[in-house]
Amino acid sequence: MDGITGLYLHLRKLRAKVFPTSLLHQPMGNIRLLGGRRHYMYLPLEKKKPCINVMSYWEDRTYRLYNSNMLENIAILFEEGVSIASELHKKLDPAAEPTLRSALRDFCLDARNFIDVAEAKLKAELKSSNLTLLDKKRLTMCKQELESLIGEAESLGDRKRAAGVKEMLQDATKLIQKLCFLVEEPQHTVPDMFVWLLSNNKRVAYARVRTRDLLYSSNREARGILCGKIVTLYLKPPGKRPAGLQVQAKLDVYLWFGACSDSSHMLDDLPAGYRPGTGGTDANSTPSYLLCPEQHKFQLRCHMYQARGLIAADNTGLSDPFARVTFLSHSQTTNIISQTLSPTWNHCLQMSPLLLSGDLQHIQEEPPHVVVEVYDDDALGKAEYLGATVAVPEVRLASEPYFPPTLQYSPLHCGSQSGGDLLAAFELLQISKSGQLILPDLEEQEGGIYTVPANIRPVLSTYRLEVLFWGLRELKKVQLLSVDRPQVFIECAGKTLRSSVIQKYKANPNFTTLVDAIELEGLLELDPLAGRQAEAPR
Repeated sequence: MDGITGLYLHLRKLRAKVFPTSLLHQPMGNIRLLGGRRHYMYLPLEKKKPCINVMSYWEDRTYRLYNSNMLENIAILFEEGVSIASELHKKLDPAAEPTLRSALRDFCLDARNFIDVAEAKLKAELKSSNLTLLDKKRLTMCKQELESLIGEAESLGDRKRAAGVKEMLQDATKLIQKLCFLVEEPQHTVPDMFVWLLSNNKRVAYARVRTRDLLYSSNREARGILCGKIVTLYLKPPGKRPAGLQVQAKLDVYLWFGACSDSSHMLDDLPAGYRPGTGGTDANSTPSYLLCPEQHKFQLRCHMYQARGLIAADNTGLSDPFARVTFLSHSQTTNIISQTLSPTWNHCLQMSPLLLSGDLQHIQEEPPHVVVEVYDDDALGKAEYLGATVAVPEVRLASEPYFPPTLQYSPLHCGSQSGGDLLAAFELLQISKSGQLILPDLEEQEGGIYTVPANIRPVLSTYRLEVLFWGLRELKKVQLLSVDRPQVFIECAGKTLRSSVIQKYKANPNFTTLVDAIELEGLLELDPLAGRQAEAPR
């Protein structure tokens, strides 16, 4: 790996010159084939995690980044409160209105605190010359805009019930948009951080992280949202991106960025179970690696039930989809469902044994992400990428009673295009020290395929879909030929309904059979908005 403006990046005040950033890269060892299939490789860094650091010199203008982080934290908290109220309103919960009013009050309080900080900085400027003219104008502008937003929020919170919660949510969303506009700092202070993946000394993929997201501050409100956290980075190829799969690698990394005077705090937020290895003679120097002797065995169960609204990859307007699940050092695929955009795999994938490092509590709170990719099978060529999503597994420790997980919808993305939804559940189960895993048995079908357990599968209800086939108008040419005998295919829940064939489209573009119906099995009492917590790689 190669870190530019790197893993632990230090700041020092330099008023006149800016030196170029140094590079540091070192080999991490040999890669191995990913367990299960030969589609991916992984780099085993189990008990000994290497650390790198880059020392660089920049003019100390970190107060600009602190201001942006404070404004962003205010916006995030406000948006979370509005989002909770919006979900309650969708469920017709009467608690939606008091939740929204509480979020408005909290926003007003946080905004007033920032105004106090801005006024203190402007008063301190009378005794020093740190702030530029643009800094002063920006602080004044932020103060005036926040005062205006506070007035709007108070007016919105005092509005009578006749206004309706829906209208209040719309106005609150507009306030969030205005607040987010204030977050971005117009003056670039420190370059962003890049993490590169090298193969034979050639850079093949990278991830870019904003420096202010990693910036350390003793004030929690001014600290970057990723500072001192283990984050997952999805590396992309440099240059013009080719069509199809964009993610070249997945990397879990602990990042910290700050001044040399704060370097003693770089490992304060390190999860329990990790300790620094060898370092320099200075107590504040970065270690050469982190040790994590505590490891635990787990098994991952992927309950892949169904997908809907997939991208059509074949000329027939349908696909032959299958899903590929990747987690740590393992990768497995589901069975292939032919000619459908709504496949029902009903397939349970098991991955074990999995070694996870660190404290059990941290593993339960921040488990590694599961990456799911959906492809269209092609018997004559390479499988075509249809989309991907990221899911967070439910962790069950050996000391806890077992409860079956709930199937949840996760959105699939193919680049910037929506690729449908995946209905699945993922559970990470700890294997006791004795090596026993006492869990309900899985149902095995022919060919060694395990199905989703009955207590996890959704409740199905029978529906009748009736379609009125009237006619077709203004059909375009296909391969420069006019359409003469068209037919309509309607797919729903994995079943297909076909219309009658129009024998002579130009003479009579209407169908001869007008009404047809089909029996379907649909999901009952399943929230389609649940389970959208992790962000998919794009």
